[in-house]
Amino acid sequence: MSSKVKGVAKVKGVAKVKGIAKDITISGIIAISTFFIMFLFKKSVLISDLYSQGLDFLEFYKNHLSFKDNSWLYSWNIALGDSTYAQALYYLLSPFNVILLFFKKYSMLAILPYFMTLKMTVLAYITSLYFREISKNGYKWLGTIIYMSCYYIIIYGSYQVMWLDTFIFLPLVLLGIERVIKDKGKKLFVISVFLFISSNYYMAIIMIPHIALYGVIRYIYLKGKTGIFKYILNMALLAIISIALSSFVLIPAIDIMSSSAKSSNSVVTFLNSYKRVAYIFTQNFIGFTASQSDTYITIFGMITSVAYLIFGNIKKSRLYLIPIGVIVFAIFNDKLNYIFNFAYSPAGGNYRYNVILNIYIGIIACMAIKELVEENNRKLKLGIITVGCANLIILILQLNNLGQNLILINIICLVAYLAILLLLNKNRKWLVVLLSILVLAELTGQIFITYTKKNMIPNETRYEYTRLLNYMKDNYGDQNRIEIRDTVSEANIYLAHNIEGVSGYSSLINTMYSGIGKVLGNTSEYLVRQEFKGRNIIANLVDTEYYISKFNYSPYTNSKLIDTFVDNNTYYIFQIENSYIKYFDKESLIEGGLDKHVTQRDALLYSNLIIPTEGEKVDIEKLEGDIIKSIPIESNIISITQSGEYYLITPKDDKNIQSVDFSINGNYVEKNLQLPYLQADYMEKNEIYLGNFSNGDILELPESLKNYGELEYIDGEYIEGSIKEMNRIETNSLIRKNGWLKAEVETSTEGYIFFPIAYDKNWNIIMDGKKVNPIIANGGFMSLEANSGNHVIEMTYKSKAINLGISVSLITLVLIFVSKSKKIGYYIYNLLKRR
Repeated sequence: MSSKVKGVAKVKGVAKVKGIAKDITISGIIAISTFFIMFLFKKSVLISDLYSQGLDFLEFYKNHLSFKDNSWLYSWNIALGDSTYAQALYYLLSPFNVILLFFKKYSMLAILPYFMTLKMTVLAYITSLYFREISKNGYKWLGTIIYMSCYYIIIYGSYQVMWLDTFIFLPLVLLGIERVIKDKGKKLFVISVFLFISSNYYMAIIMIPHIALYGVIRYIYLKGKTGIFKYILNMALLAIISIALSSFVLIPAIDIMSSSAKSSNSVVTFLNSYKRVAYIFTQNFIGFTASQSDTYITIFGMITSVAYLIFGNIKKSRLYLIPIGVIVFAIFNDKLNYIFNFAYSPAGGNYRYNVILNIYIGIIACMAIKELVEENNRKLKLGIITVGCANLIILILQLNNLGQNLILINIICLVAYLAILLLLNKNRKWLVVLLSILVLAELTGQIFITYTKKNMIPNETRYEYTRLLNYMKDNYGDQNRIEIRDTVSEANIYLAHNIEGVSGYSSLINTMYSGIGKVLGNTSEYLVRQEFKGRNIIANLVDTEYYISKFNYSPYTNSKLIDTFVDNNTYYIFQIENSYIKYFDKESLIEGGLDKHVTQRDALLYSNLIIPTEGEKVDIEKLEGDIIKSIPIESNIISITQSGEYYLITPKDDKNIQSVDFSINGNYVEKNLQLPYLQADYMEKNEIYLGNFSNGDILELPESLKNYGELEYIDGEYIEGSIKEMNRIETNSLIRKNGWLKAEVETSTEGYIFFPIAYDKNWNIIMDGKKVNPIIANGGFMSLEANSGNHVIEMTYKSKAINLGISVSLITLVLIFVSKSKKIGYYIYNLLKRR
């Protein structure tokens, strides 16, 4: 190669590096503008899921994941004890999370803002690569910012770092499709689909029909109908390769979801209507923080895409009306929405596939600008003016909903777009630059307005919890389950076995104990969200040893105040007399339907193991004596004359009481303590758990409850006797390691040994030298039938599905490697030939 050619190549290489550096810098600016600036303003990223579960997940993953002690497979530190691998499958397998392993010395709270900004930067950069592929380089940032304006990137991506990977890899998958169509290679598609599935498998599943439809539409748009079937077959084969590579995720996920007490029970209550279609446009303004269509496409995207689809010259662009129509139709059609969610209705997000809508809006908006600039389409100009004016009218009609300030912000933004589009359409460079800046400002404004309306939990609150946990660890050890009754979030914090464990979260694959949730009747309004919020029976069944609250009050029968921890707040530490292993007599195992009243369920659970069945209900009268009693609320100040576990029962009316302030013996208990509130359509009344009261206690309720509702209680002597009975088993030794348990117990009668472990077929149980199968009671807990005497129990967690999934992935990888390597293939061929 001549020196001149080398020089040209070097110059091109330097230019390419500079271009990449420039794009990464711009991506970083976008990430800072859309996320980090919000963090600096709020001084926190802790909202909703990130506070109650996500931070725990990442902290646990960062600090405790190890292949040496089997913690990669199973850990007692997760909720009731659970598969760490299953946990990772849910949303921890992102390649980005590997970075966290290098920052074990730092708190996740310190790392998180920078980690999330990094992810947002990568998201912007990958999206820009995609939009550069489908439009001219100058328009790529417009499309990128419109995509980042997606409702779920704003709402989820900005504070739920684990969900962000889905949005990062979707444009990469679409870029892979583009390159296959344009004969630029297949590797990117295979790799991107693998990353997409591995990082968040169930979101990937939800996106399958939309990605497939996108691939078909883009092929027809670029090449017409010729060769379409060959193309579809080719893409299907490539997708199968990616799926095979992802087997280490998919096979265990399918196995876990289909064969354990942990299920993805779905409740379809979308309450859709045809109005939702209009909401895409009539509520697509800065300040609408959660429109009923779960969609935000920017004001710019709205006016340009609508105008272009009506007035644009390229007829082929109307192909995009097909996928857009499918998404819009699903917004008001329950059955189609249900199908697109693959029968999964998550709590807080029924339209996650809407993320691809912003891709189409970005494509069309870029095409509109190109046609406006390069072809000077007057009809399109008129269309933009018409659509813009129509939106101004709609905006003004929203005065009562938005208020004057937001109306003014939106009018200024809309008028600015129209002015730039119509006055600078002959200067492509400045038009694109100004539009990109304005769209970014719109997105930043939307995020800013969204999060100023949210109550973010200060980082100091979480640091305070850390100091509290360290105090507990130093003074009481790290081997016991702790319940922290939170006052700033609906989720209690449960820590299993090790004090640095993961809270009692709800998730699709490994801790949505919906069967247990139904039996316990807890948070019954949302069967898919089982947080194990307190109630004395739950605390006993799951072996809670310490209860911590900001109030000098414990709702549990067998608890006593042992300590206080003083920080920014005072925390009261109660100890609960409990044992990990419980015992129930032979006659305690009963089958039947469960009563809809939680008080009756609790009364039964104190002395019975229940196998729920359809049909005739278990009769509460089978219990001896008058166990459940009620007291009318004739005065808001009530003198307790009977010890027991009390519930506030209120009628279903307009008040719909969900929580209540009260005082017990002068100790004020705020309603934000989040005691369990139970309400469901099948329940005749609402039930609020208050806790254990003793004879002589003085209960003070709000004045508004006088002559409204009643108090219902379970007899205290019955509860104390039942707890004593279930804890009477002699545990001579108990050793727990990750994925392994060994116990030596002594029973005095025939009955059932009860473990607070959710059933999973991967448990191999040996009792007294023989393999046994557990009895699944109370919706999913494991019990072992036993005679009187001494028993040695050994439990080992082994998963064939995990081994199979990993094996299939490795074999697929080897086959790909071999097929691409002629030298290795030739070597193997000769080796086999010699034999």
